[in-house]
Amino acid sequence: QEQHVKQHQNKAQEAQPIFKCVAFSPSGANVASACADGLVAIWSPPGLIGNAGRHAAVACGVPVACLAWDGRADKLMLIGCSGGGGVRAWHADTRRIMADVPAEPGFPHVAALAACPSEPAFAVAANTAQLDTFSSNSSSSTSTSAAAAAGVSGRLAVYNGRSFKRSAVLALPDEVGLASLAYSSSGSQLVVGTAAGNVLL
Repeated sequence: QEQHVKQHQNKAQEAQPIFKCVAFSPSGANVASACADGLVAIWSPPGLIGNAGRHAAVACGVPVACLAWDGRADKLMLIGCSGGGGVRAWHADTRRIMADVPAEPGFPHVAALAACPSEPAFAVAANTAQLDTFSSNSSSSTSTSAAAAAGVSGRLAVYNGRSFKRSAVLALPDEVGLASLAYSSSGSQLVVGTAAGNVLL
């Protein structure tokens, strides 16, 4: 059976910027979308029951690399920025930035975020330089990606979701760039994808 895809278009913009990341809120009532120009929009998809009271536009001023919603309360959205922008914590109900977590010293480019599903905490994967995650489909794409990742190292840190203070820096076996991040459903484990093609648990 053919599945129909609903398209949302922002009529206010003539030229659409590249969407770097999108994420449904845990309740499914809203979608957050982040553009390459640093603008994060929270909106409701047409035809679905949404929460218009949470609609907002957040101008970060720096490129946005990733988004993560806190699934425990469905109120907190984390915005990971590159270029030294750190992490912004957006409260969906009050529609304001409730915390601005600075970038890790020496690791200005946030690559991935993950909110813990069991307790107020979140993990941040950040790198010394920005990884080029978009490679061509040519036979040289593997070597191109490896060359782009050479010399890039990452840091994995965990933050308290109430105080927004760093609570731990997790040791990595090698100095390698970090590309992706996820918690287990219990919140007791983290899995990390690296630019070297490894998965760390």
